[in-house]
Amino acid sequence: MKSCRDYKNTIYIKDLNEKNMTRELQSVDFDASYINCACQKYKYKSIKLFNLKPHEATILKQICLSLGSDCALSRGVLLNEVDYTDCIVVASYSILKKIVEKLKLQPFRMKEIAQLIQNNINRNLKVWQIKNKEFDFQNKKYVMGILNITPDSFSDGGLFIKLKDALKQVELMVENGIDILDIGAESTQPGAKEVESSEQIKRLKHILKEIVREFPFLPLSIDTRSEEVARFSLDSNVDIINDVSSGDYDKKMIDFIKKYNKIYIITHSPSTPDDMQNKTKYKNLIDDIYLYLKKKVDFLEEKGLKKIIIDPGIGFGKTENQNIEIIKRLEDFKSINKPILIALSRKSFITKLFNTSKKEELDYATVVYNTLALNNGACLTRVHQTENIKLLKNILSQFINNN
Repeated sequence: MKSCRDYKNTIYIKDLNEKNMTRELQSVDFDASYINCACQKYKYKSIKLFNLKPHEATILKQICLSLGSDCALSRGVLLNEVDYTDCIVVASYSILKKIVEKLKLQPFRMKEIAQLIQNNINRNLKVWQIKNKEFDFQNKKYVMGILNITPDSFSDGGLFIKLKDALKQVELMVENGIDILDIGAESTQPGAKEVESSEQIKRLKHILKEIVREFPFLPLSIDTRSEEVARFSLDSNVDIINDVSSGDYDKKMIDFIKKYNKIYIITHSPSTPDDMQNKTKYKNLIDDIYLYLKKKVDFLEEKGLKKIIIDPGIGFGKTENQNIEIIKRLEDFKSINKPILIALSRKSFITKLFNTSKKEELDYATVVYNTLALNNGACLTRVHQTENIKLLKNILSQFINNN
């Protein structure tokens, strides 16, 4: 009879997730005092730079090659056929730092490129204080409950217009653990028509006053494109303005928000709600959204706004497959270095993908997609259904926020 295989002396191999590198080094009894430095060597990073001139891209590539990494760029650079090229650099964190130092010694815009890479390596989301609650977007995930006091919202239109119904819904959401309450007095679903500011304020007035009185420590957000509504809301102790137009609808919004120094949520949308679903063609979906949000953030920061949350705009001028692509690639937006909000609760792309309009089934799918989104880079998610909030909070505490 043949003897049993000697498994102790058999060599095996497995792939490693870079996120777990510290634990993996500990598992092989690596020198504990050197683990942090080792992680910089073993953890790789891929970055994309836009709009480099051919000679700049060539210098970057030569520096990368000299340090044992590489830089992908347009073949048109070699053929002298392009005026600009995007570049992709892949290197360990430790090599990236060396690339930065070498770039600083070069002419043209290489010092600027070095600084961009340096900022990307060092990015870190700050902790924000909203009322009496700390939000650590670098290490934690949060849930925003939705209260629509509108007659025409796609999910809950007409359900919470009455004060008692609105307060009961807020109470349920608070009991289930929401971190922020987002109140909307104007539907922004595809095809929705604008609502006058005076009508939005009329809908908000008594309900907002009572919510502030009943739940004084609850962080509040108002979903509006109107500077007039934002002014009323911030005067009523609201903490966040959630503007799906990113300041494009009401040109007075940006300067006004700056004065209050409050949190501002911007959203990618190719147009206004009444026709945005007619504009779903992109040159490069993720890059187009990234550059739109990045340019907006840069503009807002130049204006003096620092507390900005970015939303890639699920369902806003996007097809079903485009929405899925965004959820898969939320990590791509992290280099903007702002908290990422995802808003997909009960949206029509889920209805179309699963061929169902049953709210219970939509809610199950919402939880799954939200979990994937939060694990893929989102910091904050908007949810309609109160039981969804409780379920998501449990998932976060056990799986994501516990890492």
